[in-house]
Amino acid sequence: MKNRLLATVAAKIAACLSVLGMINAMTAATTPERSGIEERYKWDLSKMYATPEEWDAHYRHLESMIGEFATKKGAGQSAEALSAALKLRDQVDVQLQKLSAYAALKRDEDMRVPAAQALFQRAQSWNSNGPSLFVVPTGIVADPEARLKEWLRQPELSVYRISSTCCCG
Repeated sequence: MKNRLLATVAAKIAACLSVLGMINAMTAATTPERSGIEERYKWDLSKMYATPEEWDAHYRHLESMIGEFATKKGAGQSAEALSAALKLRDQVDVQLQKLSAYAALKRDEDMRVPAAQALFQRAQSWNSNGPSLFVVPTGIVADPEARLKEWLRQPELSVYRISSTCCCG
């Protein structure tokens, strides 16, 4: 009985492996090499960054922006300080999105290129830190609700009213 069961399981495993092998062979045969695709069907990443060095320089600049944002912790003693911190947070987010989009598209050009995989991992390292980079530093939101409500009435902070409803009604 055991031998028969083992033979059945072995046959099913062999059949699955055979099917997977055929799928892999069909995919390899139907996926063209990027070099064989007409230029008009490829995205032009040089419009985002002309060279890898340009991307790297932007990455370093973004590191300094994130470092600057980290210094805003506890600096929120005025509407102006809150506005400056939120605007910097927004700028960091936009720049991070550009870096990440480029890295993802570069990786997707050919998933077999280790340098593109490394670039993508580098860009994703900030995304994995997510909330710590983009939450307003605690010293700013530690003020009483009345003060925050007053600040959010000011024109430069009006765009942030919706995101503040959880703490400021």
